[in-house]
Amino acid sequence: MRRKLSERVQELAPFLTYDPDPYVVIGTDGRIYWLMDAFTTSDGYPYARRVNLGNESINYIRNSVKVLIDAYSGQTTFYVFDTHDPIIAGYRKIFPALFADADAMPADCASMFDTPSCC
Repeated sequence: MRRKLSERVQELAPFLTYDPDPYVVIGTDGRIYWLMDAFTTSDGYPYARRVNLGNESINYIRNSVKVLIDAYSGQTTFYVFDTHDPIIAGYRKIFPALFADADAMPADCASMFDTPSCC
């Protein structure tokens, strides 16, 4: 129903902030995926200085989630790559079925990221 990537992810998880420039990944099986970075943000994180992000004033931002969208089926999966982010930990408790662990991402897609949680 929502074919535009930004609309799809915004509908599924409106509480995350998304990089507006998704990129294409081709799996070893030849399937095409779109990959988007998603950020947790806050304007009330304790003991943090404020910065402007677009029209918002925030004091916390973390690139905790990668969103993988199958270009053929539209299946959208949110993978948590930063398990130490307290905000994404809270969202995972609220929406346990929405988020998957980073190590559940297909290996050919996860190999692009040089993070301990996916290697």
